[in-house]
Amino acid sequence: YWNEVFNVSFLKTIYYAELDNVNCYRIEPVTMVGIVIGDLALTVLLVSIAYHCNNFMKQGNWFL
Repeated sequence: YWNEVFNVSFLKTIYYAELDNVNCYRIEPVTMVGIVIGDLALTVLLVSIAYHCNNFMKQGNWFL
């Protein structure tokens, strides 16, 4: 019984100590939207390049 009580109280102590000692960056929503849009744009660009390169190779217009 005492072992379980100690473990629970020890875990609570660690949990509340971490809540008091938050060391993370605050990211604004506008920044997150910019990151997501930039990631989507880069993904579309890379997929488009891969698609066009594949078409050029199938047509025989690819010179190495």
